[in-house]
Amino acid sequence: MKPILIFPKPQVSARDKLRRIPPKPVTPSPARQGLRLNASFTLLKSSFSRAALSIDPAGFAPERTLVLEAIGSVDAFYRAASKLSGLEFIQELVGEDIAPDEDFFLEEKKGAGASEKHLKSFLYLTMTSQEALTKLYRYWENYTRQKHYKFPLGLAPLRDLFSRLRSIRYWDASDRLRNTGLVEDWVQRTEGHQENLPVEIDLWFRKNPELRVLAEHRVRELADSSCKCTT
Repeated sequence: MKPILIFPKPQVSARDKLRRIPPKPVTPSPARQGLRLNASFTLLKSSFSRAALSIDPAGFAPERTLVLEAIGSVDAFYRAASKLSGLEFIQELVGEDIAPDEDFFLEEKKGAGASEKHLKSFLYLTMTSQEALTKLYRYWENYTRQKHYKFPLGLAPLRDLFSRLRSIRYWDASDRLRNTGLVEDWVQRTEGHQENLPVEIDLWFRKNPELRVLAEHRVRELADSSCKCTT
């Protein structure tokens, strides 16, 4: 005997509202980007060659870490970074909301005026070598000087990054402390004559496992020697 299947009474459901696709940011032309950031790229190259890099077995060199601030998330940038010899992708961070200006703004739809909505920025941290920085600079020059420049295979995401690039600079300790309230907390504690202050230390993840172990050991040694305590 076959089972009896009871179906509910058919009803007409309301049409689901189509999901609204968020507007993409309007970005400057390659030529305009060159006018905006050529000086920053040139400064990076010259300061890199002059930097007094300490020989650290852990390979930790903050002065060689680039911070690329882009408007909106740049998908697949880390894959492009891995194809540039000497350029190691470290981390993607959500940056600050940026007020629209003449170079970067949101346009709701064709024919509409520029939106007043703020844009979300993302920070891409990469550790670089002189070779990688030279290559990055060369691709930047080609992008800004050659109309419809075709990037090598696997490096096409650089075009998207360059078009959305708002700033480029070296990483600084202020990046680690910005908007954390740590400095203000330290000031308050020292004014209250507290001798022991809690500190959290973040280690950047390196692809090479040996470098990760060396970095951890180096931090432990520094902590033990400075506070005379065990961790």
